[in-house]
Amino acid sequence: MAERAAEMATSELVLRILNELVRGTVDEWDRRGTMELAVKVLQGAVGLEQTPDYARLQTTLLERGAM
Repeated sequence: MAERAAEMATSELVLRILNELVRGTVDEWDRRGTMELAVKVLQGAVGLEQTPDYARLQTTLLERGAM
């Protein structure tokens, strides 16, 4: 699911989906892959840096040590 979201044009919806996937994934192996994709998407989210969804995903990744 994370791969499909990462392939979409970056939007607030994509950031929201990735945030939920990072927070909701129980399996550590799957979470790591999802976090790696989320970091890449977040780094390329030009123009969305001031949105609440950007901030939420960034905070989630920071809390989990991915950034």
